Amino acid sequence: MSDSVPLVSVVIPVYNVEAYLHQCLTSVAAQSLADLEIICVIDGGTDGSATIAHEFALAEPRCRVISQANQGLSAARNTGVTAARGRWIFFLDSDDWMPPTALQVLVEAADRSGAMVVSGAVMECWEESGQEKPYKKPEKRAVGPLHLHRQDFFALETMAWNKLYPREWLQQCLFVPGLVHEDLEFYWRFFSAHPEVYAVPDVVVYYRRRAGTLSQQKFYDQSYQDHYIRIIDSAFAAVPAHKSLAYHAGRQALKYLKYLREKAAPSARYESHIREHYGVRDTAYYRYGLSLRKWLGY
Repeated sequence: MSDSVPLVSVVIPVYNVEAYLHQCLTSVAAQSLADLEIICVIDGGTDGSATIAHEFALAEPRCRVISQANQGLSAARNTGVTAARGRWIFFLDSDDWMPPTALQVLVEAADRSGAMVVSGAVMECWEESGQEKPYKKPEKRAVGPLHLHRQDFFALETMAWNKLYPREWLQQCLFVPGLVHEDLEFYWRFFSAHPEVYAVPDVVVYYRRRAGTLSQQKFYDQSYQDHYIRIIDSAFAAVPAHKSLAYHAGRQALKYLKYLREKAAPSARYESHIREHYGVRDTAYYRYGLSLRKWLGY
């Protein structure tokens, strides 16, 4: 590995993905923007992923492999962020991959616009059927300079891994270890503090949709709702400093309640929490108040 400071650090958390890891790593090494480092964080695991990563690093001097006991996705990302040396950081899940010009497009957009965060489009790839489709329809995806406090706070995709971030900002806004749907909580904390973003129309990640992922889990215990409590607490924590987010926090509180109910997950503790702490109620009267708040712009 060179001692020079790379322009971009690509952080890849790895856990039991031996069938997909080589494609992921190869797609990063093949980037047209060569001034990068690959940080592969082996978060425990029981398959051959660590062997694949180490063998890849032997042939690719820009790749570093860090191994740790299994602590989950958030902790693995945090390890990568802490180890990163690049000006920018880009996250990539180890079963996904990138088109060859992805990082070049993002960095050039940052240079051209002066933006400190740049977001790209995502293409979903369904493993079983081979179908590909945009994660967001192009006509519904905002592009260009965005200020998330002055327009839809959720104009961006809420995942962490289709964006280019300044390393220093991420090191001050790490992920919450052990949290399910950690990207949602991170989105609230990071983009309430840093709302100015530039979005490009180019696809920067191919998102593999496969059976057995967390998003397809079917059974939920009582503790599952506690993850949403943590997320909504972060949402409302941003409101005193950014009044325009009050509408979005209230709307999302109800949306998360709907998610829990649709999944047939326990939700009583969550519903009680948002009512007692934030006055959020699943009633027509409260929804009317939210609509009025949106119309008035606060």
